Amino acid sequence: MLDQEAQTSDALKQKIRAECERALAEDGVGAGAIAPGCAGMADLCSELTSQLAEALVGLGMRTGKQGDDAPPQVKSYTGPMAQFVPTA
Repeated sequence: MLDQEAQTSDALKQKIRAECERALAEDGVGAGAIAPGCAGMADLCSELTSQLAEALVGLGMRTGKQGDDAPPQVKSYTGPMAQFVPTA
């Protein structure tokens, strides 16, 4: 890994980016995350995150609205909490 960190060439960056794009295509954007192999890839992750995020926004992708990213369900306010019912 130290060798990879020292030689973060454009070719290596493109190879890793291609793998990230392939993972997104295969697993879908809903996959949620791509984890680096080790802390030595932190700088590369920052660079890839901005590149991939721009690409996804350019495709019209938005924040997920299902699963873990879904808004909380509507709940009723009863008892002492009834005074906190939101008003429209």
